[in-house]
Amino acid sequence: MLSTNKIMISKKISTKIAYIAAICAAINIAAITKTPTANAASLSIANAGFEEPIIGEGEFTTNVLPGWTLYDPSNLTSASIGVGEPIYGAYNPTADVYFNEAPEGNNVGYVYLTYPPGSGAVGISQTLTSLLTANTKYTLQVEIANIPPVNGFTILDGFPGYAIQLLAGGTLLTQDFNSLSIIEGAFVTSTISFITSANNPNLGQALEIRLLNILESDGIEINFDNVKLDATPIPEPASILGITFGFVGASLALKKRKMIRQ
Repeated sequence: MLSTNKIMISKKISTKIAYIAAICAAINIAAITKTPTANAASLSIANAGFEEPIIGEGEFTTNVLPGWTLYDPSNLTSASIGVGEPIYGAYNPTADVYFNEAPEGNNVGYVYLTYPPGSGAVGISQTLTSLLTANTKYTLQVEIANIPPVNGFTILDGFPGYAIQLLAGGTLLTQDFNSLSIIEGAFVTSTISFITSANNPNLGQALEIRLLNILESDGIEINFDNVKLDATPIPEPASILGITFGFVGASLALKKRKMIRQ
């Protein structure tokens, strides 16, 4: 009789432990699921909306864009810049160019290339103060526009193609290489993401953003605006594995209890 009581007490304890394990696992999952959203951070980008410098409607700067530098790996534009031709800068579009003008603020960024298709990619680049961190999801968003041939500027016909790139230490992490179809006079949002592992070789390297005119087809100008980069912590695989084992253990304990009853 005493032995039977001990068995019954042992069963009750096992059942309680199983329930407690299941509840703890559920609490941990809820905490991990909520943590990334709560800790998501917008990383600092200088002149992300191209509002500097302040210029009047319809005006643009010539090869001046605070916070951004020219990216021209094949030195395609050196002669043009040398004689003062516009390659990149800030532009304040009017309503006849874009119905809502700029998506954010007054200005947009531009990359203007009068070279034949296939000449090479040129754009603007910014190296951030933020460093690549392990177990983090990076999400880069950029507004991209196909400028229409307004006011008799038929040279603006066509769309040369674009690339949006996220790098760390000069190494490409991810990109949108001209995947979107953009009608004339419209902005669309390009979104790319990258998740770092715990052993990514570029950890600790400075993040970099590149916005490129790739000269893939007819057309000369690309406009960009409202650049955003968010960093969201993600749970480590070990944490997820521990929760999984917790659930498995709880399930096995409950299953064993049912078998004993039968």
